[in-house]
Amino acid sequence: MNFVNEDTGKRVGNVSLQSPSIAAFEANAAAVMNNAALATAMGGEAGRNFAHETYYAQLRCHDPSGVSHLPVLLLLFEA
Repeated sequence: MNFVNEDTGKRVGNVSLQSPSIAAFEANAAAVMNNAALATAMGGEAGRNFAHETYYAQLRCHDPSGVSHLPVLLLLFEA
């Protein structure tokens, strides 16, 4: 999520969201977009840049013997 100064058209900041599900991500994004105090603090209006959004999923592998393996991260994006 980018914050853009309306007068200059330049990006003045961005916010990264981490959510447990797509539905939660969408709700969190809407909350950030409608947060006037955050927009004032950032010095610009919030807007989603759908063309440059990236997503990742974290998978955990568990062995039946009880041994936990390191998580595997998958970066998902549309080129």
